[in-house]
Amino acid sequence: MLYRSAWIKKGAEGNTHGFARQSFVASLPVNSIAIPGKLAALLSAEEAEYVDKNLLMPARLAAEACRVQAEHERRDPVRRLDEAAKLVREAAALSADAVVPQGRIKAIADALATVRSLGGSTLSSAPRQEAQKADPLVEALKAIRAAAQAVRDGHYGHAPIDGARRSKPYELWMEISRDIDGTSGPDGLLRALQGCGWVKVRGAVAR
Repeated sequence: MLYRSAWIKKGAEGNTHGFARQSFVASLPVNSIAIPGKLAALLSAEEAEYVDKNLLMPARLAAEACRVQAEHERRDPVRRLDEAAKLVREAAALSADAVVPQGRIKAIADALATVRSLGGSTLSSAPRQEAQKADPLVEALKAIRAAAQAVRDGHYGHAPIDGARRSKPYELWMEISRDIDGTSGPDGLLRALQGCGWVKVRGAVAR
C-alpha cells in the first residue's frame, strides 16, 4: 500500500502542532519487480526512484535468487540421486509385502551404472559383468528352494484352521503359481520362456 506523506506546518490549518498527513496513492503486489504503467503516471520521478529502490529492487533480487536456485536444482544430479535413494529405500520396505520383478531392479541398476562419479568414471563394470553372468533361472530356483526351507523352518508358522486362503502366504503362493503355469498373463515366467522359444506347449502342458 503506497501512501504519499505531506507535512502540515503548525498553524497552516489552525493546528497548534505540525503533523504528517498521508493520502493513499495505489497498491501493488509485494513481489512486483516493475512499476505498472498506471502507477507510474501517479508518481513523481523521486517517488518512483524511492519505490524502485526500496520495494522493487529487493523483489528483483529475490526473483533472480529463486531463478538461480531453481536452475541449480534442475542441473544438480546429486539431488536426484538423493531422491532416488529415498524412493528405493521406501520400495525396499514395501517389497516385504509385494515382491518386485527382478527386471525392475535391473533397470535401476543399469541406469545407476551410467552415472559419472568423482574421477570422471561410471560405476565399475566388474559388478555389472558379474551380474550379467548370473543365470536368472538358477537364481529363481535358489530363491524358491530357500523359500521352501524358510517355510519348513517356521517362518510363517502353522496356518489357522480357518481362513488360510485369505492369508498373505497363500496369496503370494498363488502369484508364484500363476507366474509358473502361465495363467498370470504375458508378464509371467512361463510366457516369457515361451515367447523366446525355450519352452514349447502342447495343449495346456509345457514340455
